[in-house]
Amino acid sequence: MANETAEKVIDQVQETSVEATKLAVTSDLEAKRSEANDLIRRYALFGTATGLIPMVGVDILAATA
Repeated sequence: MANETAEKVIDQVQETSVEATKLAVTSDLEAKRSEANDLIRRYALFGTATGLIPMVGVDILAATA
């Protein structure tokens, strides 16, 4: 009976630690996703703005800068 109780407690602790790990990883992924979306948005806007430069070659230089 003591072994069964100990096994139940161990199972509960393992489930809790797995859930805590999932939460930590998920919040980290959300932060990375947000950072990636900000980076993509910035480069997309910059690329669009450099495409509006009417001078040949200057737009290419601005895009590669």
